[in-house]
Amino acid sequence: MVNKKRVEAEAALLPGLAGGLQSLRNRIITAEQLEEQFDWLVGELQRIAATATPYRKPNRGFQLPWWTLEVKEARVTAKRAEREHKRVPTAY
Repeated sequence: MVNKKRVEAEAALLPGLAGGLQSLRNRIITAEQLEEQFDWLVGELQRIAATATPYRKPNRGFQLPWWTLEVKEARVTAKRAEREHKRVPTAY
């Protein structure tokens, strides 16, 4: 989950928006300046998202190095045999 207070704090520190939106409008005169400001803003938003969003837990379980296709197939076969045995128990 994103930490909203952290996002707000990071956004408040954006140096390009210190003078507010009107200040930003006054500085953008050409298309190149608009593109530069847009690239800067996207970069800052990505940085804030990366800072405020917790990392995903490492994937545990089937991604272990010893879990191969052979092991997976053996597990499927064993489960199938177990279900068959429970459905129709035999002396064997």
